Amino acid sequence: IVYSYRTIVRSLRCSYLCTINTSYPVHLSSKIVQITNNKAVFKIGTSVQDVSIRDLALVGGYDTTGTIGILAKGSGGGGKASHFFQFSNLKFSNFSKGIYVNATDNVWQFDNIRLDQSMFEWCDIAVHINSYNSGWSVTSIDLLVPEDGYGFYLERSTYSSFDLIIGNGPFSENYAAALFYVKDH
Repeated sequence: IVYSYRTIVRSLRCSYLCTINTSYPVHLSSKIVQITNNKAVFKIGTSVQDVSIRDLALVGGYDTTGTIGILAKGSGGGGKASHFFQFSNLKFSNFSKGIYVNATDNVWQFDNIRLDQSMFEWCDIAVHINSYNSGWSVTSIDLLVPEDGYGFYLERSTYSSFDLIIGNGPFSENYAAALFYVKDH
């Protein structure tokens, strides 16, 4: 569970080279693997604000189902809104959904989200937005979408900006369902 005013960032390790010459530190990214079915690595609820998650690799474990990298789920309006999020330099691999925003009503607001410089590979749905009250700025995203998968699935969404989205599909004769699927925007 992620609470307000948090920054979740990679752990820093120093290689042998770093111990010899501290002028050139070598930083290695951290990887978090979700091995339990139908669970999220990070869960964001109502009334959460000012959160940054960056510089991590998030992985759905082998042969798992229903896994989610980042789940934002809530209901209610007014003071229950969640806003001001930055998701940067992340790698999502093998999830049912990389990022899933689910307003369980038509009121909950998950707003002011910046998603940048990230990669989604082999996620059935890279980003699934199901909230009318979500403003997104999305830049520099690389997608490797599996057969019958989706890059961005906008079930219910509102104002959004997308820039520099690169998408590839499977290396077979069967294609991904869509890079962008817009149901209700």
